[in-house]
Amino acid sequence: MTQVASGLRGVASDCRRVVLHADDLGFSSAIDDGICESFSQGLLTSTSVLANGPSATSGLARVNQISESLAAAGIQSDGWRSKLDTPFRPFDLGVHLNLTQGRPLTAERFPSALLDGDGCFVGPRRLFLLLLQSGQRWSASIRAELAAQISWVYDHGVQPSHVNGHHYLELYPAILEILGELLDRYSIRVVRCAYERETRGIAELARNPRSWVEAALQRRSARHFARRAEAMDFSWPAGYFGSGRAGRIRLLDLSQRLSASGTEPMIEIGLHPGDTGPSPKEVTEAWFDALAELRPLERDMLCSDALGELLEARKLRLGRLADLARAAE
Repeated sequence: MTQVASGLRGVASDCRRVVLHADDLGFSSAIDDGICESFSQGLLTSTSVLANGPSATSGLARVNQISESLAAAGIQSDGWRSKLDTPFRPFDLGVHLNLTQGRPLTAERFPSALLDGDGCFVGPRRLFLLLLQSGQRWSASIRAELAAQISWVYDHGVQPSHVNGHHYLELYPAILEILGELLDRYSIRVVRCAYERETRGIAELARNPRSWVEAALQRRSARHFARRAEAMDFSWPAGYFGSGRAGRIRLLDLSQRLSASGTEPMIEIGLHPGDTGPSPKEVTEAWFDALAELRPLERDMLCSDALGELLEARKLRLGRLADLARAAE
């Protein structure tokens, strides 16, 4: 399959690799702090930027600055990176496509039916239902907005290695076909495929039925995405872990998932690190961060010796989405 084959081209085939990816660069300065710290003092390997985010410009500038300084001076986690056979390289940087939070870059050209009364994107559940009902109706406007977000990243001097979606936008109705056209236009071949083979147990169904049902629906959508994206010749790591667990991945969870990963040549871990920021009440409604209290815990895990010890014990090395991008060329 595409994800496995691409995962082996250009990457040593005698080892398994893990991609530690952070979403939401540009969401806020506190989140940007956590992402930069997770790279400079931890084992984070990649991030994706919200082009319409409040701190997108400063976030990108900080990533570039920290990459340059770290390349020159070395990094605190360099010992673990050396042990895991991964020399220092700048962040893998992608685009975190967004139609669910904040304001559109295309402003008044974006359909009002997909905006709330304040001119901001409707939330993920509302958007999903609207696209399910009549997604093709707005395909041209959605294409223009997503193109504007990708172009914004290019215009700021970054050639993205990959794309993924805020609130798993890539899994929404009518989005994949638009995404295929755009990635061909911008010569981007690496995407996120949030399909997880493991199902959630009946105990979790009883504890949180809504979350269980949403996870089941997302898993079904991700399976469909994988089939269609493979036909489009996209590339992605063979395994994924993190859907339905935003901000809640802990070392024990990661250990269990890595133990179950079998022969997957590369697995992506979807993370949401951040620093301690303003309370939710101090954040504008358009950029309310439901994960604010959880993000520092994922940052701490990424910066811990325990994570390096876990990967070493599992004989895993750090993977790079950029390797998949080069293999797909």
